[in-house]
Amino acid sequence: MNDHLAQAKKLHDELKRKNDVDAVQRLTEFLSRYEGNDRIVHSETLGDEIEKLENEERHKTGIPKLDAILDGFRSNQLIVIGSAPKSGKTQLCVDLARRMPNSTLFLFEESAAEVLYKYHKKGLKAPSIPNPSRND
Repeated sequence: MNDHLAQAKKLHDELKRKNDVDAVQRLTEFLSRYEGNDRIVHSETLGDEIEKLENEERHKTGIPKLDAILDGFRSNQLIVIGSAPKSGKTQLCVDLARRMPNSTLFLFEESAAEVLYKYHKKGLKAPSIPNPSRND
C-alpha cells in the first residue's frame, strides 16, 4: 500500500473509531493536498454526473423483471455476464441480443460453432454471432 493511501486509511479508521470532528478536518486537508495518481472525488460533486445518468437513454430488454431491476441498459455500456457452468449465461445473452438489435454478443467460453450446433440440434433458428477467426 502506498504512503498516501496508508495515511488516508489511517485517518479514515480514526474517524470511524472516534467519530472525531478533528479527524474529519485532517482527512479533508490531506485529501486536498493529495497528488497521487488516483482522482479524489467528493460525493457532493457527483450531482451533475448522477443527473446525466438519470437523463440518459435506456434500452429495455423486454424481460419485465430484469427491466424493473436495471431500468434497461445505457448506450455504449459493456455488460459482462458471469456464472457457474451450465447456468444459462449463453442462452440469456443470445436472448438479449435478439431482443436488443443494436447489441453485440461476444462469446468467450464457447465457440460460435458450439452455440450454433446447440440451436441446430434443438431445431431452433440460430442467432447471428460474430465469429472472429484466430491467426495461430
